[in-house]
Amino acid sequence: MSSWSQSLVKQTREILYDLPVEVFFLAEKIGHKGVCLKHIDGRKGYISLNDCVDDQYTIRSHETDEILADFKTIDALVAADWAVD
Repeated sequence: MSSWSQSLVKQTREILYDLPVEVFFLAEKIGHKGVCLKHIDGRKGYISLNDCVDDQYTIRSHETDEILADFKTIDALVAADWAVD
């Protein structure tokens, strides 16, 4: 169970499952490498469109591209308290 609100969890699932082009386009337009995510502990990162298409949910640091977390499913990502930012 996520610590985030149900509406944010729903939005996170929808974006990562449906992969709306405009979300990824906007992220790139403002200089990000993918969809921005936040963790309940304050960490922030991103998931690339390519990873989402491959059903690989690898969250990387914006600054270093270091892997912050890696999940096989959206459910696992949400359960670990990550959400779209």
